[in-house]
Amino acid sequence: MATLSLKPLASIFVFSVVLMACNSSEKVFITPLKTAITSSDNHVLVITKVKKPWYAWRGLVAGKMEESIPEYQAIHGLSKKFYSFTANHNYFGGIYLWKEKTDAEKWFNPTWFERTEKKYGKKGEVLYYTIEKVTEYATPNQPKGRFWAVISDENSVNSEAKGLLTLLSLKDAQNKSCFLSIWQNEDSAKNYFKDSKQIHEEFDIPLIITCSK
Repeated sequence: MATLSLKPLASIFVFSVVLMACNSSEKVFITPLKTAITSSDNHVLVITKVKKPWYAWRGLVAGKMEESIPEYQAIHGLSKKFYSFTANHNYFGGIYLWKEKTDAEKWFNPTWFERTEKKYGKKGEVLYYTIEKVTEYATPNQPKGRFWAVISDENSVNSEAKGLLTLLSLKDAQNKSCFLSIWQNEDSAKNYFKDSKQIHEEFDIPLIITCSK
């Protein structure tokens, strides 16, 4: 099972700075869909958070994330993964769309928790949500960028909002409704939610991949 190997060597800092410079220049364009695509094939969404080492800059971790793509694309029952950082970049992980909860539980098993604690000094956190509906409004021209995700109580996200890619209707572990919206970038998300008091959490998304069917 994939875990990111992040070693505090001097070369890491140079490598990180170079990657950050490259990432900051990435320009992602989106193509609005003529008709929004609504699906309910995936039943479970999982959000993970793993403590990020202090020396591991965004660019370094994003590079390691990219190296892990083949392994994640081969996981049974995993449909899509949004690699993620918490907005403050203290944690990294992913937002996963699974066909069934049993598939997710096989991956996030006791060994996964033990491994994250051993490597990063703290057990990873795994949050489960039930997916009620997924609606796609636009597609990006590339899987890498500085996408942004927002979990909110907002139940009326405008489908024509600038930069909106995907909206997921969810229920959390307490059976409370919430919504996850995926945006072209941080600016588009911040502009939309600037007057909202319903935001739960935000995530920086450096990479989006489609996995097994």
